Amino acid sequence: MKKIRFIAILAVALFLTNNIDAQFKVGGGIAYGTDINNIGISVNTGYNFTENWAAEVDFTYFFKKDYVTYSSLDFDANYIFDFGLYPIAGFNLTFVGVDIPETDLGDWGTFSGASASSTEFGFNLGAGYNFHLGEAMILSPEMRYTLGGANYFRMGLKLMYQF
Repeated sequence: MKKIRFIAILAVALFLTNNIDAQFKVGGGIAYGTDINNIGISVNTGYNFTENWAAEVDFTYFFKKDYVTYSSLDFDANYIFDFGLYPIAGFNLTFVGVDIPETDLGDWGTFSGASASSTEFGFNLGAGYNFHLGEAMILSPEMRYTLGGANYFRMGLKLMYQF
């Protein structure tokens, strides 16, 4: 039992000393989806494990257009090169909702409306660049292609606060 406690304490100590340089990032941004053909706003979070490796979780809500609403949830890993460029690779969930309101069809009666939703799984591939606007602010333009159940190209710009 003492050996197990010692190994657990050692593992926690190694984890804490290994992640001393880790930093959290939070922010927001804007995006445009090509096949979605609309703009959206995003909420972004990230965690730098080391100077070069980061993980990010982003949620983007695309504004409603023609009774259709899209949103995406991204789980990405980035390797940040010393000059600020980083490739993007990760997983994506795209949520699609259609909501057609009740419509009066005149002599033909009334259409009572309908709604449907779907969730599509995909993979993200892309690239971004970190412009440091001081010690704590980062401006990042990104391009990514999501392939899978929903295929679309996305361009965006996010502003992140790093602490």
